[in-house]
Formats: sequence, structure tokens, C-alpha cells
Amino acid sequence: MKNETQSFEQMDYKDFGFTKKTITPFIQKYLLNVKDGHVHMTAYKIMSGIELYCTDYQTQEHFSGKVNECEYYQIAYAHKGIYESRIDGHRFLRLAEGEISMMTNTYQSFDSRMPMGYYQGVNIIIYPGRMDADTVRFFSFFDIEIDLLFQKHLQGKRFERFVCDTHIIKVLESLYEATRDGDQIHMKIHLLHLLTEFVHYEGAKQRKYYVVTDKKMETISEIKTYIEKNSDKHFTIRELAVLFHISETSLKNNFKLLYGCSPYEFLKRIRMRIAADLLLETNDAIAEIGSEVGYENPSKFSSAFSSVYGISPIKYRNNS
Repeated sequence: MKNETQSFEQMDYKDFGFTKKTITPFIQKYLLNVKDGHVHMTAYKIMSGIELYCTDYQTQEHFSGKVNECEYYQIAYAHKGIYESRIDGHRFLRLAEGEISMMTNTYQSFDSRMPMGYYQGVNIIIYPGRMDADTVRFFSFFDIEIDLLFQKHLQGKRFERFVCDTHIIKVLESLYEATRDGDQIHMKIHLLHLLTEFVHYEGAKQRKYYVVTDKKMETISEIKTYIEKNSDKHFTIRELAVLFHISETSLKNNFKLLYGCSPYEFLKRIRMRIAADLLLETNDAIAEIGSEVGYENPSKFSSAFSSVYGISPIKYRNNS
């Protein structure tokens, strides 16, 4: 490979507010300033026209922007958390833990967010027109033709999402670990393995498409917002279903599909996040904080807090 003489070819993220730092000609880091956590990306150029991004987003903030237009394909894998975005003003994109998305030539996000407050994963960006002869020839040894691969799986769409079997997930997890560790040799090995699986082993892929109508997605999003704004209140699934004119089964199934947990678990996490802030920012008694976030029984509050943070409220305060 002759990528030693070629510079980075990645899209420009400055419109999103990212600052860029060049580490080497083949490694760049991106940072987005947020008030409540961090948003990091590390980009690796591993071949001409091919870049891998290790993403680590820990924030509740929303962000938006536009990248420069260029011809590209993308494969994104969610290692942990949920990532949501609206593109072109109306299309809703979502990727949850263990899922893969394929995308081509999408440039603008009007609202990107992490509904659970965190997201980690790996993005593969391929610029087919910028791959040199060595890279094209290398893939040809394995009968991999990039345009045909994505045309096969996208089928005329700009975005598609699916779940793969455990074999492919292991390959993707290995690729994520290599990007997290900065191991560029294994990045190439696992990328080749992944693309080979997509091209040659159709049986390894389960085309499980999640279909949620725009109307239902909007309703579930409204329920999520309602829970966030009323986290000190107690309500049942039936009460939420009646309030938002949706069946209890549809509410439970689609809420878990979109946000990775039940409405009750989502409410608990919100309450514990508020409690964690109060433990650090105030000298209020543990029982008072529990009561403030909806737990009149101190024992139940401590149990709920431990289930989310792994330690008791008093240990959390003392350790911090």
C-alpha cells in the first residue's frame, strides 16, 4: 500500500462545532465542547480512501451541522448506547447497541442526540473514487467490489439498518476494540474480514428490519419527553397509554425498541442521574434526595441507585 504519501481525505466536521487535532498524517482527533460530558472521535486512515472513526459520546446535549459534500459510503456499528439524528429536515435515523447501519451521501443533521446520554461505536467511511490502484487491487483478491457491495445492501436507499448474527457481531466488536486501542494492523484485518462476510456469506446476515411508522415514532418520542419532564411523578403503563392514545403493548414494545429499555427503567435512570447530581452538589441527607426524586422509602432509593451506578448513594458521594 502506498498511503504513506497521501493525506487525510475525511469529511469536514467543523460546522458541527468539532475542533480537530492532527496527531500523525494518519490519525486525527475531534472534540466537541459540551457542558455535561464529552464528545470524542478518533479518525484513522488505514488505506487510501478508507477511514475508521472510533466514537465516544457522553452527553445529553443535541448538536447539528453539515459536512462537505463528497461521494462516500459508511458502515456504522453501535457498540454501546443509542444514537439518533434527523437528516434532510425529516428523515429519522437511529442506531442502537448491536445494530449496523449502511449509508451513502448524507451530509446534514438537523438534530443529533444520545437519548440514553451515551454512545460508543465505530464508523467505516469509504470514498470509492479516492481509493488508489493498490487498494482496489487488494480488495479484488477477495472479490470485493465496493460499489457493488453497497448497492446490494442499500438497494437504492441512502440509509439502511439491520441486525447481524453473533458471528458478525464478534468481527465488529474486534474492529471496535482495534480502533479504541489504535491498533491499525488489526483494523485492516477486521475490516477485510467484515467486508468479506458481507460479500460472500449471505447466510451470516439476518435481515431483521425494524419498521416503526413515523406517527408511532413521534408518539413514543412524546412519551419519552413527558417522562423526562415529570420524573418526580408516578404513573403506570396504562396511564401513559391512555394519555397518548396508544395500546399498552405497542407502547412497551416500541419504547424498548427505540430507547433500549422499558419506560420504567428509563424513568429510573433519569431519577438516578438527578440524584447523582444532588449527591455531589448539595449536602442534603440521602433520604431527602431519595424523596426528591420520587422514593419515599430510603431503602428502595438506595437499591435503585445501586442498580444504576453499582454503588450505594453514600459511597457515591464519599468516593466523588
